[in-house]
Amino acid sequence: MSERKKLITNLVGARPGHIVTPKNEIKNDEVTEINLLHQSIIQDLSNAIQSAILIGEKLSNQKKIIGHGNWIPWMKENLQFSDSTAKRYIRLFENKSLLNRSTVTDLKSALQLISESKKEEKDVTPTISPVELYKKFSSGENLGKKDREVLKTWLKDKEKSTEQKLKKIKSDLAKI
Repeated sequence: MSERKKLITNLVGARPGHIVTPKNEIKNDEVTEINLLHQSIIQDLSNAIQSAILIGEKLSNQKKIIGHGNWIPWMKENLQFSDSTAKRYIRLFENKSLLNRSTVTDLKSALQLISESKKEEKDVTPTISPVELYKKFSSGENLGKKDREVLKTWLKDKEKSTEQKLKKIKSDLAKI
């Protein structure tokens, strides 16, 4: 054997005390354990989403009890995480039906799914009637840009309709 072949054999060959197990002889119990560990990871991720939803529910209930103006100070005093994290937990709770129908496996994907669904909702035509929008506006509630546009168009149409009725009344009065 040439020096070169000896060198290559020594570099890539088996080491003393090292037993080489062929790839196809991996024990079945090891494969089972690998698969069980993988399932455990998937379960833990799923539990993380469920735990986050549960935290969101508890935070949402607490927020109702504490009342307006007391929420942020209460969070800073009692929680070990930021207010933005608390808001994320609440959003997960508020959208739990969407999350339960989906196949997301981690919190980041869950929050992304919620964000995408909110964008889709904003693109859809408002489902609230102009009369309801007007009631909200009259009560001092803030309206979104699209809702304001819908309300403005509706009010202009009402104005034209009212002007036409007024002209007819004036015409009838003139005839009397």
